[in-house]
Amino acid sequence: MTAIKRARVYLTAIVIAYEITVFTHGAAHARLGIQISAAQNCFIWGVMLVSPLFALALLWTSRQRAGLWVLALSMAAAFPFDLYFHFVAQGPDNALQQGSGQWPVIFVTTAYLLQVLTVAGLLTGVWFLRRSLGSHLLTE
Repeated sequence: MTAIKRARVYLTAIVIAYEITVFTHGAAHARLGIQISAAQNCFIWGVMLVSPLFALALLWTSRQRAGLWVLALSMAAAFPFDLYFHFVAQGPDNALQQGSGQWPVIFVTTAYLLQVLTVAGLLTGVWFLRRSLGSHLLTE
């Protein structure tokens, strides 16, 4: 399998898992009544929802390198955002301060999964970017 085909397969799987996790985490937010600011909402929609899908779309065109950059940058931005709001800042959005029950467990689980998947997306994107620099590894 060529490098671009591997990149497409791996990153498609990561982005799909990531998007499902973001939406599931959002559902937990709603069920638990955890509000976010308008700025946080814009960041989530722009960086965490739209950008990875846009990157994935680019990856399936002749603009693979641009797709890898968009994905790596969106994941690099999402990681500290989630880390801060879910594990550092005090308040209802902190995963470490959730109670018991189905939705708190979903909230906490998806908060951790978001961290894992952003790192996976970032590292995988960077790995394929590094392989592509100065070569034509990402051309079919």
